[in-house]
Amino acid sequence: MRISEVKNVMQSVIIQNYENIKKGASKDRLIALYIQGGVGQGKTSAVRSMTTDQLILDAVQRIFGQKIDKLEFSNLGLAMFDPAELAGWCVPNADQQSMTRLRPEFLPKDGFGILFVDEVAQATLMHHNIFGQLVDERRLGNHYLGDGWIIISAGNRLKDKAGSNKLPSQLRDRFTYLDLEIDLDDLLKYYAENNVDPRISSWLKFDDQYLYEFDVNADSNCTPRSVERASTLMNLGLDSLSLRGVLSGQIGETASGSLIAHMKLYDKLPDFDSLVKDPSNTAIPEDRGVLYALCGSLASKMTMENCSPILTYMQRIPEQEYMAFMLKDAVMRNKTLVTSPAMKAVLGSQGKLKDLLL
Repeated sequence: MRISEVKNVMQSVIIQNYENIKKGASKDRLIALYIQGGVGQGKTSAVRSMTTDQLILDAVQRIFGQKIDKLEFSNLGLAMFDPAELAGWCVPNADQQSMTRLRPEFLPKDGFGILFVDEVAQATLMHHNIFGQLVDERRLGNHYLGDGWIIISAGNRLKDKAGSNKLPSQLRDRFTYLDLEIDLDDLLKYYAENNVDPRISSWLKFDDQYLYEFDVNADSNCTPRSVERASTLMNLGLDSLSLRGVLSGQIGETASGSLIAHMKLYDKLPDFDSLVKDPSNTAIPEDRGVLYALCGSLASKMTMENCSPILTYMQRIPEQEYMAFMLKDAVMRNKTLVTSPAMKAVLGSQGKLKDLLL
């Protein structure tokens, strides 16, 4: 499933679970989601995005009569806890004849939020036996999870060999599984919304093969998460040799070589000021890689003031895929651009282009 599809499912399930909790429905009616995907594919960020989802926040107000600005988010790495800590430490009572199990610190009682249980597949059978009670009965021993809290679980796939174990059958049967796959359009949308270096987006649009080549024996791989970190490294002001080294250590040697080669294409772009001043006569690159670099550069620089000449220039490129990529990236970085008269005119006159943007 695409990450956008996973988010849609989470949104619907969270709202439905809240409604069933409020009704006092059987806990068997609550849907326990388990997101499984490769290393660094964005499982955590996808779940975290639900904390500000307006439909969910509106549902909380409608169902519980409480208006909140966002859900709380508690990230529980299941494998990081000692099983005794997970179940709750036992302390002797005053009579010295019995024990009381303390409420685990990570188990929320009040408020509204998402308890994100990660690394489930990396945990042991003892962890799984304890965790099963939380999924099934929303409690650990005598301590119950607060009604305002929704459990969502996640783990890596067995084939990625990230220390994952096959879940025991009694735990597997409790979950509804969502298999997360990389989708380039969703990924580029996320990068644009989170101000990732535009050279990353234009590189992946031109050559995204490295995202799908995960080497379990390599120290570094090109994953959505590692690529986002590469964006930070690219802007440290390092010399070319040092940059090549750190990017290789972040996304792998082959991918870093491709990225650096793409970055060099930016030296071949037409002068931006000249393009804005004379969009009808400024030369258009012929190389496909340079065209994608051009799109990434223009998307990051587009404003309400220069929108019209940039669009005039881009309309001279016959293949509409370049205009579509540039517009998508630009609008994700600056949503006010959709109100530009020039933007409205382009989208209104070119129905095929509008379809490419959807």
